Amino acid sequence: MLRTFFAFLAFLPLYLSCQVTDVNLKINHMLGADNFYLDMPATNNLGHEFTATRLEYYISGITLIEASGMEIPINDTIVALVSPHEEISTVVNLGAFEVSEIIGVRFHIGVPEALNHLDPTLYPEGHALGLHTESMHWSWATGYKFLAYDVACGTDLTSVFSFHGAWAENYFETGADVISSYDGEMLILEINGDYTEGLKDMNLDDIEDFMIDHGGLASKQVLENWRDYVFGAFTSSRQNNKLEPIQIEVYPNPSQGDITIKLTESTETQSISIYNSIGELIYEFDNLNDNLIELNMPVSGFSLYIFAMLMVQQ
Repeated sequence: MLRTFFAFLAFLPLYLSCQVTDVNLKINHMLGADNFYLDMPATNNLGHEFTATRLEYYISGITLIEASGMEIPINDTIVALVSPHEEISTVVNLGAFEVSEIIGVRFHIGVPEALNHLDPTLYPEGHALGLHTESMHWSWATGYKFLAYDVACGTDLTSVFSFHGAWAENYFETGADVISSYDGEMLILEINGDYTEGLKDMNLDDIEDFMIDHGGLASKQVLENWRDYVFGAFTSSRQNNKLEPIQIEVYPNPSQGDITIKLTESTETQSISIYNSIGELIYEFDNLNDNLIELNMPVSGFSLYIFAMLMVQQ
């Protein structure tokens, strides 16, 4: 059986370990492999064409995940309104933390219950939970729209379907592995959001007129797609993974660049691909004869983060 395992290996200069650093979460907005833009033609997994006419959603309840397994919860009052139509990437400042190797992030789509029913007029202009031209506050009873996704679809893309997700029971947690980089002042944790996946398994071809789903089953399915698919496979947390991960030893760690990678169980490893923090392929190994790899990888700047993909035949 062919199985794919993902492991994040991070190497930090010793003098930078556990340093107090400003941390930003950066969400790149995508439609498949392309940058997200309103009115840009796209298709979902069923081959149904659509263009997005509006997209906004909230994120909150954020937790950072270190390579050691330690979790760093972020202040519950940090709520960000993500508006992909305004920018190619949204950057959310999470605050200053004593961190070393951040490999993943968990967060919720929507507004937490403690804030969901507060008066939006109490917030200053420009606040994520304040009043907006296109309102994200639904009603006093319901609270905020967790997500608003309007798409032109159907015959000749002349119909509009509005998915407006809400309700406390749909405050779903999702997660993503991150690509980390340091710009000299702050740590940037980068993830991609593919919004074609937000419409996964949605039948968009039978829409004949303007339709709106306020907190119904269709909008719940879109929120579930945000939870399960939009941000890709989440491998930093293996709580729901029934397969035992391949164990990897890396030493020395922290490292200045000279490292040894050792697979600690007997497997036939087909390939290992190693990428740097901006997604560039550094090394690739095929048809390995043993489970030990020795590398010299010069470190410059804050850190060298490595993403290793193992295709293991068992």
